[in-house]
Amino acid sequence: MKTLYKTFFLLLLLPGIALATNGPLNGKYTKEKIIERQFSVNSDALLQVSNSYGNVDITTWRENRIEIQVTITTNGNNEEEVQRRLDEINVEFSDSKSLVTAKTIFKKRQTNWSFWGTKD
Repeated sequence: MKTLYKTFFLLLLLPGIALATNGPLNGKYTKEKIIERQFSVNSDALLQVSNSYGNVDITTWRENRIEIQVTITTNGNNEEEVQRRLDEINVEFSDSKSLVTAKTIFKKRQTNWSFWGTKD
């Protein structure tokens, strides 16, 4: 029953993720970073994922730990902008023996534009 509950919980998170397109990378430059974490948990622990763009692949096993590997890829025709976008994306982790969460975080960009014109 616990496995069914975990599966149902995770399936609730996936529809939004599945709608994100993962088309071919057509830009001239591609940058990538990999984030890996491992957490010791109870046998009935839950995993909560909040992902904004991309795919989530889940593999179950009978061990009391959760391993997470995140691959973040950016692409475009301006190498500096591609690197800047990569630097702005991170994953925030939180863990306890009964719950592990992973959430995509986007750093807010500073802009000089407003509704009324440029800012000083």
